Amino acid sequence: MGSDHRPHIFVTNLRLEARVGVNPGEQGADQPIALEIQIGLDDLALAARSERLRDTVDYVGVVRAARRVVDARHYPLVETLATCIAQAVLDRPGASWVRVRLRKLKCLRHASGAGVELELHRDPSWPVAPTTSGDEEPLVIVGGGVAGMAAALWCHSLGHPALLVDPTAQLGGQLHMVHGLMRDLPAMEPMTGAALAAHMRRQFLGHGGRWARARLTAVEAAPSACQLILEHPTGPGQIRAQAVILTMGVRRRALGVPGERRLQGKGILATGARGSERLAGLRVVVVGGGDSGCENALILSNVGAHVTLVHRGDALTARAQLRRQVAADTRITQRLQCHVERFVGEDRLEAVELGGAAGDELLSTRAALVRVGWIPNSEPLPASWIDPRGFVRADLDGRVPHTEGRVFVAGDLMGRLAPSVATSFGTGAVAARAAVQLIDEG
Repeated sequence: MGSDHRPHIFVTNLRLEARVGVNPGEQGADQPIALEIQIGLDDLALAARSERLRDTVDYVGVVRAARRVVDARHYPLVETLATCIAQAVLDRPGASWVRVRLRKLKCLRHASGAGVELELHRDPSWPVAPTTSGDEEPLVIVGGGVAGMAAALWCHSLGHPALLVDPTAQLGGQLHMVHGLMRDLPAMEPMTGAALAAHMRRQFLGHGGRWARARLTAVEAAPSACQLILEHPTGPGQIRAQAVILTMGVRRRALGVPGERRLQGKGILATGARGSERLAGLRVVVVGGGDSGCENALILSNVGAHVTLVHRGDALTARAQLRRQVAADTRITQRLQCHVERFVGEDRLEAVELGGAAGDELLSTRAALVRVGWIPNSEPLPASWIDPRGFVRADLDGRVPHTEGRVFVAGDLMGRLAPSVATSFGTGAVAARAAVQLIDEG
């Protein structure tokens, strides 16, 4: 089996007796096989930190699963047997992909073995292709983040499975940007965003969830139904729906200054948590005085970076606890009433030009992080649905005004206080229940 640099666990040279083959001498007879099994984990780092068996895939369980498949029946082809073994292992909690190499050891006279190698993934691509105006769905959820998947789970439990529409190749939304451990999830172990996204995708797949990989470009609400205009990878499309739940969320606000777009990933960081150790001893500029800016400044300081925290206002706007921690940290320098004029560098960030009351200054640095708030992804929506900040208006049930009662909203797109995973769970459930009630009442 070829080398694989993705984190995984493995079982090597597992010897079993199997009934496999199409030749006359192989019918009903046991013959030796050897298995190499590799299993990718949703979050291998979590298991390393917790040191608990339940956070990984148990080797003994893998062997038992393979043995049960082998003992179940005669398999005409090694391809069938290897696929069944891979699927049985993939069904174990925590496995995200499985590779199986199966060798029949005594099937050829002049060779030590022959067989097959294959790989299965937990998240296959099964997009619906909305390419005609004739497509109609009872319930459509736009957005595949926490709120969207939570709403989908509730819709399923209430008897109305929904079609999920999301433009990305993998569901999970902003969770894939959360590289640190989330420690405030009620009744859940701390985990990364990617791990939570994987858990929710498994639930979504488990009830036969469907999604269309498409981007919403416009939506209209009428008394009888909603019309969604979509841009699909294969072309434009439309879907009619009795009810729609909007969960498109938000995206990070950019500064819009020269050099920012060009130097993304070339010194302008996507996160302060991932790979922060390599910044120890270096100067890092963090732009933003809110919770996210202060949190990332503290993360970088804790690994030994020297942080310059830049904020337009005359005082940080983060919560009091974070302000106190930043003020007490000797490796963090606050630059208040200051803003970024431009990012400097050709192929790599070299400096940040700052402007403010004291005049312009060129600050040498090899790394910068921008955390200046969020922008709601509400551009496809009619102006009458959104407030002056761009967030979607809604009542306590998540129902959007001026939509004939057929459009609902959940998650960060609502713009309410305490944007969080917990809020997205709750508002997704509320919107799902209200949308299902609308459909049930006809």
